[in-house]
Amino acid sequence: MKKSDEERTKERFHEILSKYPLEVYADLDSGMRGRGLFANRSFKAGDVTVAVPLEFCIFHEIDLEDVKYEDGQVVIDAAGNISDLDKKRIAWTSEIALTGKLMEVLEKAAFDGTGFWSEYWWLFPTTDSKEIPSNLTRAMLEEFATVDPHVSLLLLDHRAKLRAAWEKLKGTGGVPPVLFWANSMVLSRCFHFWDQQVDGKKRSRGGLVPFIDLLNHDREPNCRLIQHGDRICAEACRDIEAGEELTHPYARNVPNLAIFTRFGFVEQNNEEDRVSLPPSIPAIPRKLVLEILEQEDSSKYTERALLSLERDERSQGGDEGGGGEQGIGISVVEDASEIEDVLLVLSLELQRQLKRFDNINENCESCIGFKPFVEERRKVVLELLTICRDLAEKLDVTLPGEEEAEAVDTMIADPSASNFLDNFFGRDTSEQPDIYSLLAPRTEEELAEYNSDDEGGGAPEVSSEGQASVLSFHLEQQGR
Repeated sequence: MKKSDEERTKERFHEILSKYPLEVYADLDSGMRGRGLFANRSFKAGDVTVAVPLEFCIFHEIDLEDVKYEDGQVVIDAAGNISDLDKKRIAWTSEIALTGKLMEVLEKAAFDGTGFWSEYWWLFPTTDSKEIPSNLTRAMLEEFATVDPHVSLLLLDHRAKLRAAWEKLKGTGGVPPVLFWANSMVLSRCFHFWDQQVDGKKRSRGGLVPFIDLLNHDREPNCRLIQHGDRICAEACRDIEAGEELTHPYARNVPNLAIFTRFGFVEQNNEEDRVSLPPSIPAIPRKLVLEILEQEDSSKYTERALLSLERDERSQGGDEGGGGEQGIGISVVEDASEIEDVLLVLSLELQRQLKRFDNINENCESCIGFKPFVEERRKVVLELLTICRDLAEKLDVTLPGEEEAEAVDTMIADPSASNFLDNFFGRDTSEQPDIYSLLAPRTEEELAEYNSDDEGGGAPEVSSEGQASVLSFHLEQQGR
């Protein structure tokens, strides 16, 4: 009887473990988070669940004291820490380098068919995988546009900047056929270590760590990553029962927009979520909302809805912010007399978003995690719409109904949308034009025109070096 893909993958998993000096006290299986590692024995806090020698990892190190940007060097404080902005910039640099190194390693594996990575890469998603949004084709992103254009544009922006960075790095036109796939593997699987000391200098290390990259995300994890000598280990941070899934946190305190575009999944009821709104809609402070509604506290409403209304930085697409700090260019409603027009526009925008979300049943096949992402977005929009309607009732304001909202067939362009991937992936794009200032498409036709120069859905141009051509052929022949 023919074996299923899952059965073949499990066989490969155990074959690799039998050939190489790795410590993996877990089995590969599927659970509520998808495919992951499940403990095959019980562990006490501090026990090593997975240990991988450095020789099997792919690393890129950066000497932090030598890094320079146009606005100056990386600042290392007295405690040896660097800013979040610098971390994002360095992470972006490391991830571009790791993308190239992964392609080189797999190219070599495709040539000689020997070595650890010639076997381990079979545990990766295929090159046509729909698991990671950054690997999707143009046609798939066009499906996104009918439901949430914001996501489509952010991912297209990432592709454009990745291509520009690659061409600048290699000094040639065109990109290898598997660039976007390799980059999506790096984005969804790499780790960053910020406390490396080499020859008395502080370094960052970005790396792909086999088997540990199979641990799924949990904001309350049971493992932490640590280096013990010449091994990277997943160490139990509490007691773990046999059969329990091994987890670690991919990201902390970030909205689902950031989690989904990088990893392809969402957190249920994520309190860090925000509703993305055009910057032309002013912010409404929490204090003013409570004054109008004559409430002493905000317990009736979710924190994420109130912060979306206050337009903190995360509601503009970034992965950080909070405390009611408005994004750049956002005006603020000062008192109740100014709020009526804002409620009218806000209500129209929220109903427009809900209408688009209804398209999910027709256009949700392009990415496994897109439907859960949209359903979580819908929850936050409905929470915000509840506040909007409560304010309107208190102020005796008549909000537009569904028919009026449906008649609104255009949306105010959102120039702040382009900031999201810059913030989350940390790239420095000061020399690159803001593509959002040229066109802010909101329909499928506009999106197709906007993306006409992108190679995503057609035959990609191979670089003059021919890099990854053998790998591409190998992947094609193997159905990868």
